[in-house]
Amino acid sequence: MAHSNGYKSLYAHLSQEFVTDGQSFRQGDLIGRVGNTGIGTGPHLHFEIRTGAGYNGNLDGTPKNFNSSTACGRNNPAESMIDFSFPGLNGSNTGSYEEVKNGGGTHITGPNSVLDVSSQGHTYAWNSQSFGGNPTGYGTRISDAAGTRNAAGYWMVSTSGHIYAYGNARHLGGSPTNFGSEIVAMSKMPNDDGYAMVSDTGNVYAYGSARHLGGSPTGYSGKFVDIEMTPNGDGYWLLTSAGQVYSYGTARHLGNATNFQRAIVAMTRTNDGQGYLLLSKTGQVYAFGNAVWRGNPSGFGGEIADISYRRDGVHGYIVISTAGQHYAYNTPGVGNPSLSGAIF
Repeated sequence: MAHSNGYKSLYAHLSQEFVTDGQSFRQGDLIGRVGNTGIGTGPHLHFEIRTGAGYNGNLDGTPKNFNSSTACGRNNPAESMIDFSFPGLNGSNTGSYEEVKNGGGTHITGPNSVLDVSSQGHTYAWNSQSFGGNPTGYGTRISDAAGTRNAAGYWMVSTSGHIYAYGNARHLGGSPTNFGSEIVAMSKMPNDDGYAMVSDTGNVYAYGSARHLGGSPTGYSGKFVDIEMTPNGDGYWLLTSAGQVYSYGTARHLGNATNFQRAIVAMTRTNDGQGYLLLSKTGQVYAFGNAVWRGNPSGFGGEIADISYRRDGVHGYIVISTAGQHYAYNTPGVGNPSLSGAIF
């Protein structure tokens, strides 16, 4: 790779390359996946930085000592030039991203109300009303939920695509076919008259007034873990466990998560849709657009599972762990649900 400051970088032993000759890209863009070509004992990255003008298929510049902060174009020598971590790896050294197995998660439903839904369909309505739960025949687990306006109802979706509607939420369809291995998330239309769900392979299924605007992209890493509708329902974002965001309709792409320690698990938009947050299993929160970072949770049990942004124009959010611990940032705190045999 040729850089504007005269340096060249080499990335060898990749299993996939996502850039071509002459293509420009920015810091944080995905350029390839780690592989194990040549003589090696496992997936790894062979990385070099060279300086010099020559190039004949190899980097001909002469290796030499240099100040890494100068090569980076940075003024602080303490800053790391290259992040050599492999975010999202599953510990088996295969180069694949971790599986994400969460429950129904947490959802801010009003200025002071929150809905939690477990993987078995348990519902915890904080400062609002519970309309039912614990459905049967849903497949392996409940994978997401969405609340209607004014906290007057909610939907649950299972990994097999079954939709369960409670309160004033209307059942508009579900149980799609040929979606891959799991339905992982859902998002609803602003008028509660439609919703869409996404599979772990990026297939999108729209019901009611929700429109299918695209999906099943190619070249992504990991698996898809979330879908988020724009405020007026004319677009949506899809998120992968590798932190990649795919935008459809009027949804604006504002950035991808990079340099995270473990898999990305969820996203949430701001009230006006001009920003979003991404969340990792270790509680790292990434803010894009007009979304405001307020803090990262720590000291939790299990893993971090879900995040929800306020919908009243105030910049705040709540985070929940798989064990049901809440972390509130510039939003009213609520209690922690207590249960066994299920996750959030």
